Amino acid sequence: MVICTFLSGISSATSKVTWKHIFSLPEKAPLQAIDFLDEMTGIAVSIQGTILQTFDGGLNWEIKKTGCDEMLNDVKYIDEENVMVVGNNGTLLKSTDGGNTFSAVKHPGKKADLYAVDIHRPSGKSIVCGQNNLIIYSYDWGKNWVLKNIALRKFTGAQLSNENFGLVFGMNTLFTGYLGYTHDGGSNFAFQHLSPVVDNKVMEGEITDAFFFDTNDGYIVGGLPDGRGFITNEVEWQKSGWQAGTFPEVIAAIDFSGIELGVVAGKHGIMAESYNSGITWTIVHQFELAGDGEEITDVELINKTGFAVTNFGKIFKRIFHSAK
Repeated sequence: MVICTFLSGISSATSKVTWKHIFSLPEKAPLQAIDFLDEMTGIAVSIQGTILQTFDGGLNWEIKKTGCDEMLNDVKYIDEENVMVVGNNGTLLKSTDGGNTFSAVKHPGKKADLYAVDIHRPSGKSIVCGQNNLIIYSYDWGKNWVLKNIALRKFTGAQLSNENFGLVFGMNTLFTGYLGYTHDGGSNFAFQHLSPVVDNKVMEGEITDAFFFDTNDGYIVGGLPDGRGFITNEVEWQKSGWQAGTFPEVIAAIDFSGIELGVVAGKHGIMAESYNSGITWTIVHQFELAGDGEEITDVELINKTGFAVTNFGKIFKRIFHSAK
């Protein structure tokens, strides 16, 4: 992938794109994250220990309580039976019956808010990150956890690309992007600042999400102080300024299905799609959001199906029939 190709490759949609509103939580309760095991089986998390599950591709959703009252921030399937959830006040939950019941998991992060979890399903390696730059990792699908890092910042996202390479990301106390990356599944991390470079100007910016195919091929997205979003794939570890392209709104989430199909989403319902590994993006504004601060908080691609959730409790779905 070549960053300069991407920088000239953002366009607006000229035809109707069918992201369909399929569900809303009562009282606009926020949805923080969504994950799917396959096109039929999915789960989303919300406030007060609430989860939603579907077993028919989003046609029907069952609202369940996990037994805790905390804000739940992220969720990941390990397999059909095992599900992991993280949330505020040190909440780390695991289900061994497909999400019907959850139990608290002991971990060394104590009461820090936990913001993200990712799992490499084949190997069992897992990373959780959160408040105070907390990182804990597991080598056994979340049965046991080791404290890796804690400092005066916060990591809000995590991704494991394979059993060895992964990263955590967020913003430091100086309001610039900050990330850590590992080449051994979480045992050791290197840390660095990261600032998007837009029009040859180094900018402050918060990293909100990332997707890496492997160590040197991936994307980081986020927001700039002027309200725009940024995206960069100039992967140069230990270099603090990465050339970036911009979107008109802050980007909160990115996901890919396979190598070619990608989606980014964020504030004010912005959605952009790529069919060529992120080289070019088409901006789509099809969500009928309520305004007053509603935004897309997470997006999930599973094969040729996409799901998105908002902080007002809405779920959207799209079937990708073919590349545009």
